[in-house]
Amino acid sequence: MKRPALHRVFRVPFSRRGLLADVEDEVRFHIEGRIEELVALGMSRDAATDEARRRFGDVDAHRRVMRAIDEEMLRMRKRTDLGDSLGREVKHAIRALSRAPTFTVMTVLTLALGLGAATAIFTILDAVVLRPLPYPHGDRLVALSSPVPGIKASPVWGVARHEMFYFKQQSHVLEDLGVYRTELGTITGDGGAHQAERVAVADVSASLFGVLGIVPERGRLLNPDDNVRALDTLDVALMSHGLWERRYGGDTAIVGKQIDLEGYPVTVVGVLPRHAQLPDLKVDLWLPQGMNPATPAISNHIFNAIGRLRPGVNVADAQRELTALTGRFPEAFPRVYTPQMMQRTGFTTHVKSLRDDVVGALVTKALWILFAAVSVVLLVAAANVANLFLVRIETRRLEAAVRSAIGASGRDLALHYLTESLALVAGAALGAMAVAWAGLRILVALAPSDLPRLDEVQLTGVSVAFTVGCALAAGIALGLLPSLRGTVDLAMLREGGRGATGSRRRLAARNVLVVSQMALALVLLTAAGLLLRSLRNLRSVEPGFDAKNVMTMSVSLPSARYRSHQLASAFFEQLSARARALPGVISVGFGGELPLESSELCTGAVVDVPGPSGERGDCVQMMQVTPGYFAALRIPLHGHAPDWAETDLGGASAVVSGAFADRFWPNAEAIGRGVKCCNGTPPFYRIAAVTGPVRTHGLDRSPGQVVYFPMIPF
Repeated sequence: MKRPALHRVFRVPFSRRGLLADVEDEVRFHIEGRIEELVALGMSRDAATDEARRRFGDVDAHRRVMRAIDEEMLRMRKRTDLGDSLGREVKHAIRALSRAPTFTVMTVLTLALGLGAATAIFTILDAVVLRPLPYPHGDRLVALSSPVPGIKASPVWGVARHEMFYFKQQSHVLEDLGVYRTELGTITGDGGAHQAERVAVADVSASLFGVLGIVPERGRLLNPDDNVRALDTLDVALMSHGLWERRYGGDTAIVGKQIDLEGYPVTVVGVLPRHAQLPDLKVDLWLPQGMNPATPAISNHIFNAIGRLRPGVNVADAQRELTALTGRFPEAFPRVYTPQMMQRTGFTTHVKSLRDDVVGALVTKALWILFAAVSVVLLVAAANVANLFLVRIETRRLEAAVRSAIGASGRDLALHYLTESLALVAGAALGAMAVAWAGLRILVALAPSDLPRLDEVQLTGVSVAFTVGCALAAGIALGLLPSLRGTVDLAMLREGGRGATGSRRRLAARNVLVVSQMALALVLLTAAGLLLRSLRNLRSVEPGFDAKNVMTMSVSLPSARYRSHQLASAFFEQLSARARALPGVISVGFGGELPLESSELCTGAVVDVPGPSGERGDCVQMMQVTPGYFAALRIPLHGHAPDWAETDLGGASAVVSGAFADRFWPNAEAIGRGVKCCNGTPPFYRIAAVTGPVRTHGLDRSPGQVVYFPMIPF
């Protein structure tokens, strides 16, 4: 029997099997129709069949065309049906959740808080540890340092200028090498147009820009000639994009203009792009460090060094070569590196990935531990939500039985629960992004100022992907929980839903979730207890000073104006007198550094200690202070505080730390002894007092070996 033409016009395939049958039916319909027409014209059926097939043409080709058309229609129908089905399920899920506001709000808030905290910490972890440094081919950048394990007071030195030139000339693994050191400077009035401003300054070698892949936005970069001229006079500078916009309003004619730096005129030769910065510090001005390959080598290991490895070279290869080159220093620089010095100090060169050097092992470990902790919190939140979801499933067993009785398949029920769980986690994900945004603002504000790459911490696409991924995983897991209840019990319909109790499988699942929550909470409590114990131990460490009611500030004297010790002393005396006259001020002092924040790098100067054996002492930390420094910080002194008001340095006194005195005079009195600094150049300083055990480098470090000299301008 022929199918009516109307059926063929509105024919829509429902499955691939039906699609193939419909194609064959269509081909047969057209051929049979043509045969009937030819038979009506008087042809025999066999002849009409042959003629109809001839006129129809290539049957296989027509089949392929119709099959392609029908397959596209089938795909469109499936998409339409799926969209309609999902739309219905989403509407039903929203209605069902709106009828249970307590469950919905508790679930969304619990997941949002847990997921938001995890997202915030992951964002910090990604910005600080996981994300590559913002330099071209940043994986090839390495940091160089000079470990000296034989010198306990300063076990790590920087790199000297002559070492940079030597490595650049002799190394086959380094594509380029640059050095820098940072300090604070003062931009003075600019002809009265602006107030004085303290800025971060980097003294750099011209090669550093090539190493970091930095190009100027305006003007030019520093060049080797600038470094050579800087040995005599500082006349040029590069300006950061931030300082250019903040202080000079983005003046397009800034290149070629002069600014006053420490009282000296300096010409701006270029402006750097917005994101051009050192890996560990935001710099406002880039100055040429005075250096010349022809200058004799001196022991000034004060520079940070960054190198770029050649393609295909790894850190281990660079370490082997630079260790070998360092072993040749006594031959290349015999006045600085004697065999005895190399053996006594254990001097060598260490190579480390720049990212590892910037971030540091302690920061990396701490952030991973913190991320693990918030992950446990997220798991606790997920287990709590899963338990709530299981309870909700139990209360809806009758509904599931009714849906099953009227024809809903297991797939339909699974889709319903999955849609409901995804609707929940979608709301939780939106809330988590808000929690993460607010949490990041708080964490960044509370984070230590020296946390590396802190300025790069912000919500990114990676953060959103992390949130969405965790939310999807939680939603799918929650949606699959109903499968734990097994088949739908239709007997509940006869019982009216009375007397329904959970199966062993459901009860076991809930017990597992409860035990998991308790175990994870115990882990968190244990970790919190350990942290509290560490905090208690740190608070019990005596730092050697009392910071209560102590305020600090930074003071910089322009060297062009205060060129003599007399002028600097007069300034500090006048400032001290005015500060002491303020209500509530008890004592005022000045110092080059504060306790717990002292520099790790050795300045290269050597302290001579004319002790009983006349030995030459190790490189120790030297700090310039005024007498009020000890009183302001309540640092206990054995002896009397020296009077440093005199302008003649020839007979000045010094104060040494207890660790310094114990090292060089363990069985004798240090007071009254002499000490001189700066590679043994005069004058001698008489030790007037010995401080208590002041921890200069951190609460977890031993008290430092320090010599306190009268403050004079550098």
